[in-house]
Amino acid sequence: MSKMFHFPTRVMMHVGAIRALPAELDVRGMRHVLLVTDRNLAAANDLPNKVAALLGPRCAAVYDGVVSEPTLDHVQEGHRLTRNAVVDGIVSVGGGSVIDCAKGIAATMRAKTSLKPGGASFFLEGPAPSHFAIPTTAGSGSEVSAAAMLFDPASGRKSLYFDPYITPRMAILDAELTVSMPPKLTATAGLDALCHSVEALVSKSATPFSNALAHESMGVIIENLSVCCEDGGNVKAREAMLIAASMAGAAFVNAGLGIIHSLAHAIGAVTNMPHGTLCGALLPHCVRFNVAREPESCAPVAHAMGIDTSHLGPRMACEAASAAVDRLVEKLGLPTKLRDVGVKREDFPRIAELALVDPCLKTNPRAITRADELLPLMESAY
Repeated sequence: MSKMFHFPTRVMMHVGAIRALPAELDVRGMRHVLLVTDRNLAAANDLPNKVAALLGPRCAAVYDGVVSEPTLDHVQEGHRLTRNAVVDGIVSVGGGSVIDCAKGIAATMRAKTSLKPGGASFFLEGPAPSHFAIPTTAGSGSEVSAAAMLFDPASGRKSLYFDPYITPRMAILDAELTVSMPPKLTATAGLDALCHSVEALVSKSATPFSNALAHESMGVIIENLSVCCEDGGNVKAREAMLIAASMAGAAFVNAGLGIIHSLAHAIGAVTNMPHGTLCGALLPHCVRFNVAREPESCAPVAHAMGIDTSHLGPRMACEAASAAVDRLVEKLGLPTKLRDVGVKREDFPRIAELALVDPCLKTNPRAITRADELLPLMESAY
């Protein structure tokens, strides 16, 4: 992974870019597409119906059953629609959950069988059907990544599916589609993107390519996230966040993630709390946890956040970065402790066991080999 520069998605980014969708589909010969979205988005602003109307006769079927934590069952439901209609591509409209589910559907169409429970890497033998991703949140970066996180009800854990062939062919970043995001969703999505930047920057598999994307996106997020939450109609700030989230996504798919995401995935499987909320609550605590053993590798985070580190050693620079994140999460009005996001102490062992086998932990700068090593971290975050 550390040697693979992976960024094949074509990105179209400007206000009103959504209107180019029909022409872009026609260029690629996509005449019959499955529209993947969720009902909440349709109820909130009717965007899926507007996109369906924009697609016209190209829209062969609509799957709107995606939920905040998509499962392998949702993938199968969407795939069934492709068997009942002529489908030569997918258009996804929504947040990271919708885009991840669409990736799973595309992979299933290619493999012609259901996805193997437990996750998989490099599991396709050829390109999946073309997928155009239209994010309506600025957070997951899934529109440019080769990863899909799906919940497996049978095992009770989130599983990672990674394959370059499931990366969307095009990402349409249109800030107008994000202005209706409520402040809380804006904040949680933005914190997810910030965690992508932080973890990619300190990853054991980081490269100059991923570092450039992570460093730049982190600064943009710090500068614009609060603005978007305070003034949702600020299209300039919304566009900056949308672009930064995609840059952070490209960074982590090349560098990997770390302990924040391994714990967030595990806690999400146990509590069903929103991923971005968990990431925000964990971020400062996990930075401090890593700094205790790897201060040199974590110090660049402070610089990327715009903190003057010229007079600070690595540990103090990291503490300044952690304190800045604390202030940001509190300013956004989001939880800063695990006890505030539905975690119970009796859940700690189960969460630790799930986090230990999460693939994101492999690139964390501080090596973790036993589940009990995570218990003090969770206690400090509680």
